[in-house]
Amino acid sequence: MYRTLSPTTYIPILIVFICIVTCILFLIPTRALADNPDADKIEIEAQKIDQMLMCPVCPAESIDQVQVEVAKQMRIKVRDMLTEGQTEGQILDYFEQRYGSDILAAPPIRGTMVLAWIIPVIILVLMMSAGLWVLYNMVYGKRDIEG
Repeated sequence: MYRTLSPTTYIPILIVFICIVTCILFLIPTRALADNPDADKIEIEAQKIDQMLMCPVCPAESIDQVQVEVAKQMRIKVRDMLTEGQTEGQILDYFEQRYGSDILAAPPIRGTMVLAWIIPVIILVLMMSAGLWVLYNMVYGKRDIEG
């Protein structure tokens, strides 16, 4: 009444079934990425902005380095703002208005903050000049004594 299949008949059926399931599983992520091609671009931009914003509760750490709740909320806000189409400048301005200029990893070049950019360069130039002067005197100073 009932016919039974031999084990050799099951193997091709099983192989076809596994191939179909595998193809379906590989197509699901592809379909999701096809719906949102800008997701990778937004994430790269968000990570770049995360490195430009300092954590308000953790000293000297950007929000991409810490796992406190405030930093997590700030990272989510950055991604939401990028999804809405806002630019990097608009996002940084938003956080600067909300938390002050200390939230930015690089201080803005305006007002007294110009000194934070100029003074290190002046010190570096002075140190290099002093080093060159010492080297010059070491090399040419001996000639005057020997001569």
